[in-house]
Amino acid sequence: MQSIDDSLKRLGTDYVDLLQIHRWDYETPLEETLEALHDVVKAGKARYIGASSMYAWQFAKALYTADLHGWTRFVSMQNQYNLIQREEEREMLPLCAAEGIAVLPWSPLARGRLTRPLGGNHCASGLRSGR
Repeated sequence: MQSIDDSLKRLGTDYVDLLQIHRWDYETPLEETLEALHDVVKAGKARYIGASSMYAWQFAKALYTADLHGWTRFVSMQNQYNLIQREEEREMLPLCAAEGIAVLPWSPLARGRLTRPLGGNHCASGLRSGR
């Protein structure tokens, strides 16, 4: 709880709308993580919880465990997804659709690769900073 308190103090607010955890923690029991997140929501320090960068099986296990114990459910998943990286279409996107979970893609422009024309010269010579 101290970590969220410190973050809220730095942000100058009493709560955040979305507290998002990043990646699966193999060192901490899932129940411990989910109960702590539930306590943060119950204390009014976060309105919702989300997750990022997990496999679908991990996220499904977390959702099941939260439901089993009556703990706060995740409302969002943030995995890499774009026109180049489409692996999430296989399992994660169908899981999120079935569970009513919002998807917040990270790197939707593939780290800038989708902002440039295909083929040809990709150097910055035409930019003012590249002259």
